[in-house]
Amino acid sequence: MRKFVLLLGLLTALAVPATALAVTLHNGQGSACAAGQAGVWHFVNTQNPGVAPGIIQVEFSTGTVSKAADKVTGGVHHWTFLTSGATTLITASSNLPNGNLNLSDFSCTTVKKPPPKK
Repeated sequence: MRKFVLLLGLLTALAVPATALAVTLHNGQGSACAAGQAGVWHFVNTQNPGVAPGIIQVEFSTGTVSKAADKVTGGVHHWTFLTSGATTLITASSNLPNGNLNLSDFSCTTVKKPPPKK
């Protein structure tokens, strides 16, 4: 029984630092595109040189998406997401050990409907 309790304590101690490494979004929560618009969302996580491409998880009002970094330049990990329709950014987090996770840029463009057929 003592071994079980000791093992459980050790596993718990190891699990806490792993979850503490997640970097959460510093800005941009509540940014939104309206119905009839397409959105381009660019996130960056800084200060991670020499680290394999990080994974980001982004929660939009339309659902949660995850993916590996699109590119890494000088320790900055970049992710771009495309959305359509009414979409609001709720939050995001990465699995990287350091830095700041920010919504670097986002834009919304009105989607033009084709003219009706005659």
